Amino acid sequence: MAATASAGVPATVSEKQEFYQLLKNLINPSCMVRRQAEEIYENIPGLCKTTFLLDAVRNRRAGYEDPHPRVRAAACTTLGQMATDFAPNFQKKFHETVIAALLRTMENQGNQRVQSHAASALIIFIEDCPKSLLVLYVDSMVKNLHSVLVIKLQELIRNGTKLALEQLVTTIASVADTIEEKFVPYYDIFMPSLKHIVELAVQKELKLLRGKTIECISHIGLAVGKEK
Repeated sequence: MAATASAGVPATVSEKQEFYQLLKNLINPSCMVRRQAEEIYENIPGLCKTTFLLDAVRNRRAGYEDPHPRVRAAACTTLGQMATDFAPNFQKKFHETVIAALLRTMENQGNQRVQSHAASALIIFIEDCPKSLLVLYVDSMVKNLHSVLVIKLQELIRNGTKLALEQLVTTIASVADTIEEKFVPYYDIFMPSLKHIVELAVQKELKLLRGKTIECISHIGLAVGKEK
């Protein structure tokens, strides 16, 4: 895998399958399996690693079996870790592909855990992303987050599902924190849904969701200013 990437040759199907198995091993309960996987992972070139991770996150079909949801979740988490470890160069180099991949993954309604991990990775990525780069994606990012918020709010009403919604409101707060006054045009889009969550999430098991939503409203208020 490493030799192919360093030679500049596109990864083969078997190499991608090996990488997905490696991601599974990174979250294996066995310490020995995880340790061996970590050693292999560290020796994979950065560009090759990022390409494989993005393919896993996007669930891209290319003649091989699609990554398992656990693999996709692990890939999201690993992208977030890389965004922390190599900031801000990682953000400067991969902002277009990573933001797009994570937003598309958040739109995928197939697995709440994958959605939640994608939202978490996006928070980590934008924390150290230069504002000058992030503003390029604000409009598409906000529209995506709002559409997912509406869907997740309906799921909360119908089924009581909350996992992805908890992470989503934190992501919205992080975006507002980062772009500050540029969030003003989107205030009226988000606030009705967020207030609706606060009104609905009164059961004991929804206490964390209610708290995170109140915190999100506070962050948005600070971002847009008291006049708005």
